[in-house]
Amino acid sequence: MNKNIFIAGGSGLIGSYLINKLESLNCNVTILSRNPGENTIVYPEKEEDLAKIIDGAAAVINFAGASIVGKRWNPEYKKILYDSRIKTTRYLVNAINLTQNKPYFISNSAVGYYGDRGNKILNEDINPDSGFIANLCIDWEEEAHKANTKTFIPRIGIVLSTEGGALKEMLTPFKLFVGGPLADGKQWFPWIHIDDLASLLIFALENQIEGTANAVSPNPVQMNEFAQTLAKVLKRPAIFRVPAFALKIILGESAQEVLRSQRVNPQFMLNTNFEYKYQLLDSALNNLINNK
Repeated sequence: MNKNIFIAGGSGLIGSYLINKLESLNCNVTILSRNPGENTIVYPEKEEDLAKIIDGAAAVINFAGASIVGKRWNPEYKKILYDSRIKTTRYLVNAINLTQNKPYFISNSAVGYYGDRGNKILNEDINPDSGFIANLCIDWEEEAHKANTKTFIPRIGIVLSTEGGALKEMLTPFKLFVGGPLADGKQWFPWIHIDDLASLLIFALENQIEGTANAVSPNPVQMNEFAQTLAKVLKRPAIFRVPAFALKIILGESAQEVLRSQRVNPQFMLNTNFEYKYQLLDSALNNLINNK
């Protein structure tokens, strides 16, 4: 198999992990970036020049995009969130469409596509919600679908890793005995172990899977259960609930990203032969925190 792979956004949490896993499979990975670095190509100004670089590659994988959580969504930052995804995806797609030998294309999306849906089970065929993040995901996916090649779009949930993301932020208060659920704790939490996510993406690449898939564990939990399981793994209590109003004061509009309820089901992947290594939350957290 051709093992030349280009990754946009390869310096982030998911991209970095995926690169290590691909390199362990003897893949030749090159990062596409705005900044020079080792094994990095700075984006050419012209799409025609990028097309020459990626022509005949095994895949182009798109993880480009500014961080959604942890920033206040003022108008300026909303524009950064939008442009860093839509414009970069459009640029990559235009370059792919100019190649003679088309690379396989994986372009990230997010479960934010569904919005806040309570207890409703969210398969891939559920219509999107409205709102800023949902509309961002809609436009993001539309740009990716313009690629004239086999394309896979994972709608990624909350990625569990001790190196970054939601879990890393939650570990400190729990270790200090002041951890607990967010808001009323009834919201569904669509999680996935970072190793399963990387394996899912590699599985899609190896099998040239086309379509849109929910990249989450088949066993989402509600926030109360997540907090209790994390507390059990850490051997700490989970009694200090963080009220919704406090999160809104701290994070502003972006608080919705940790308050919404999304009972996301990975039906697309369950219909394939992909096997999750960490289907249950306690096994995922034990692996990440206690290396079990």
